[in-house]
Amino acid sequence: MPVIRNFVGAIKDISENYFVEDGQIIDKRMLSKRYTDCGAIFSVSGFTKQAQRYAYAHNVFLVSYENNPIINEFKKDMHKIAESVSLKKRVNKKKLSKWFEDTWNKNYPSYLNGVNITSFDRFKEGLKNLKEIFHSVKTSVVGIVTGIYPIHLLSKHEIPKDLFKDTDEVYFRVRYRPTERGSHYFEIFPSDYPETIFYFTVPEVILSKY
Repeated sequence: MPVIRNFVGAIKDISENYFVEDGQIIDKRMLSKRYTDCGAIFSVSGFTKQAQRYAYAHNVFLVSYENNPIINEFKKDMHKIAESVSLKKRVNKKKLSKWFEDTWNKNYPSYLNGVNITSFDRFKEGLKNLKEIFHSVKTSVVGIVTGIYPIHLLSKHEIPKDLFKDTDEVYFRVRYRPTERGSHYFEIFPSDYPETIFYFTVPEVILSKY
């Protein structure tokens, strides 16, 4: 909730604050830009129902990766990496992100004061697996459902090159996949290519509204 509340405030500030210099005439083009921005928040772990209701009320789009099979693979290896790292002291988030980016590019842990690798073998194994999963993702596209709501489609398959060869519209099938913990995710695939599966998740409250 705090993240979404702060974000709603930021979006309203962006929409409302258009600065005009002295002597400048406000034209229709400038007025048409006001209140037209839409915000979206992405979350690997999903959103609470209270947060979903608040976001819906304030027209903030929530893009969730909760239970997404591909993201779950990422999370598993990220946990393996995290378990092999210990922080001796509080480390700045930006510096930690830069450290991981350098490590990712070199395939080997860079040095950062305060970060200690407890198991190099476990760290390198996790990083190797993480890269393999990353490069196995062949499709990552944002689609708009019913012309309103954004979803992020992920797949280890490429979109077939001739799928839209002779038409702008193609039929897809959608499967609703419940999980053991009472949650869900979706599979979507072209009717003519049932082996080409894309995954996405829609938060429960948002799903009921749309």
